[in-house]
Amino acid sequence: MLASSTDAKKQDVTVNRVQPNNIQTISKSRWFATLGLGSLLFAIALFASHSYPSIFLDLPMSGFTFAYVAPVFLILTLLAVFLSLKLVNYNFSDIGLSFRAFGKEALIGLLVASAWTLLQFFVIIPATGGAERMDIVANLEQLGTDYAGLFAFLLMAILGGGIAEEVFFRGFFLTSLRNSFGNSQVATALAVIITTIVFALLHGYQGWIGILDTAVFGGLSMSLLYLWRKNLTACIVAHGLYDVFAVLILFFYF
Repeated sequence: MLASSTDAKKQDVTVNRVQPNNIQTISKSRWFATLGLGSLLFAIALFASHSYPSIFLDLPMSGFTFAYVAPVFLILTLLAVFLSLKLVNYNFSDIGLSFRAFGKEALIGLLVASAWTLLQFFVIIPATGGAERMDIVANLEQLGTDYAGLFAFLLMAILGGGIAEEVFFRGFFLTSLRNSFGNSQVATALAVIITTIVFALLHGYQGWIGILDTAVFGGLSMSLLYLWRKNLTACIVAHGLYDVFAVLILFFYF
């Protein structure tokens, strides 16, 4: 009898990992409204965090300026997601932001980041233009040549790329899209495709090669990793560490 009770509890935990208990009571229209509100608030967060240093502090959008951008972008993005999720009575843990199995999830993220770094900088980038690639040129211009810029970009990689973008695009945007379409396999596929396209286009300043590159790693692979793990830790660590590795390689070797 005790064993059966224990098994039942384990089964309940597994079910709750996949989706919150209230998912069946939320209409598609409510999810669509949540998606719209969150997207609007994220757009405001993106614009406000990236524009205020130049507007109010008269700083160029390069180098150490990103040390101002990173924490503001993170705070405003988390606030946007938090407020939007209230429409469906969700919280951060419902979209996978938790410390459950943190060590295992972080290790998976580390392995993914390491694999992508090796593939990118030893195979893909050398074969597609190397230092002359538009995305490499754009990133180097923003990074600058001093250690203050390096620090700022590392901060942006962790707070902006790793945490803010994964919480919004994987935890919020992908989840909201999928549930707006009905939470079926077709809905999931459509959500992944749309998330990949939107995420890639937001990196349009890196040119077409940067858009394609971002679509494959930051869009498609992170979305599939999120669907596999049903947890944001692996995505946050993978995205954040890959950006950190990329910044260090760009600064010291390009």
